[in-house]
Amino acid sequence: MLCAHMVTQGSVVAPQEPLAWPQNEYYIRFVSPENCSVVGRGSSAEIEGNGMSWWERPDAGNGQAPSLIVFTGDPLGYQQPGVYNITLKNAPYAHVLANNTMMYFGAEMDGVRIQATDRGSSAGVLVSNASLYMYNTHIDVGGVNAMIQTGYGERESGILRVSQATFRRGGGFIVQMTDGVMGNITIDSSQFIGTSHGIRLLGARDGSGALYDLFFNDISMTNVGVPITVDNTYCPKDHDNCLKPAKGVLTQSIMFGEVTATQTSGDAGQFTCRPDKPCEMISMNDIDIRAASPGLPNLFHCANAYGYTDVHVNPEPCLKKHTLSRAHGTQRDFPVF
Repeated sequence: MLCAHMVTQGSVVAPQEPLAWPQNEYYIRFVSPENCSVVGRGSSAEIEGNGMSWWERPDAGNGQAPSLIVFTGDPLGYQQPGVYNITLKNAPYAHVLANNTMMYFGAEMDGVRIQATDRGSSAGVLVSNASLYMYNTHIDVGGVNAMIQTGYGERESGILRVSQATFRRGGGFIVQMTDGVMGNITIDSSQFIGTSHGIRLLGARDGSGALYDLFFNDISMTNVGVPITVDNTYCPKDHDNCLKPAKGVLTQSIMFGEVTATQTSGDAGQFTCRPDKPCEMISMNDIDIRAASPGLPNLFHCANAYGYTDVHVNPEPCLKKHTLSRAHGTQRDFPVF
């Protein structure tokens, strides 16, 4: 589909009743877009999803409820589609969904505010086997703030770049890997406020493939449950095969730098990895995580996680200082400063 910009200056309102909006549908959908964008004009520009009646339904959180804006299909040309300078509110499922699309050029978000009411369970941004560039974006929702994922038999995920974003109240930022290859993910100059998690990197226990080259820099977190999580033993709720033998997700080359946080759970971070698929090459530099209240524990927890630290890390890191190269059967040492 070839198209120009869709411009809104006031409010665009979705139907209130679920029967007027079929399951697993969308309000605005771009298929194989070139130069297709949603652009707000003025501070009152918004799209209201009216998801309140959906959130009470049992199928609201499993993808059966509709999303506000959907990008799907590879673009036909070189112009990025995007969402700019607009407020998206109360989507029944996701406010922005990028699915099986844009592996090289990607969709773009800039100047977008995403909001859901206090009882809302909708997600902010969901990216599945796609590329997305997100700048100057504020996401305040009850579900996950942002998530990038691949699933069984799916192709390599694209690039994700997030800069100057604010995540409030929801589940934080999740990278979830089941099968395939996922990398080239960067978040910088961003903040988390009151989320249950900060950065959460998950490899499915019954999956396979590789999760690598992830960079998180200049991140602040305030009253966040668990600021940092790396876990390749994770079992998604919809998976029935987690106890069966599987290759596992290779998890390596992850950098955390200039991270300040206050945590509310007692955990500064969790690194939980399979003994036969250890997490390798984790770098932690200039990290300062503190308990949000006096007397609350403040510890890192590690299992089969290897890497190195540089400059200042608080609390005391628990990464092992060497790792095993499974490909060559030799021990490889990392520098420890």
